[in-house]
Amino acid sequence: MLAGRGQEPLQTRFRSDRVFHAGGDWYFHTRESIEVGPYENQFEAELEAGLLRELLTALALNQSPEEVIREFVLDSFSWGHPLSVSCTSSWSAS
Repeated sequence: MLAGRGQEPLQTRFRSDRVFHAGGDWYFHTRESIEVGPYENQFEAELEAGLLRELLTALALNQSPEEVIREFVLDSFSWGHPLSVSCTSSWSAS
């Protein structure tokens, strides 16, 4: 699969390990080394990962991927399904 965001060059991305199961819940990884979840099942995690991918593909030039992910997670509270994030990079959710 070829994918690119905004001004990023197209690259081949493999999504086979993007969604994962841990502690009885499902999560997905982002390119920014952020884990998003929990989800009740794999389908829900894959669906939400796809939704976030579409949002990131269409991100405005004045927004960073981290800002889009932050808004995505904050919106989950109003949807009635609060998500959490775990960062393995220097990015902070605050």
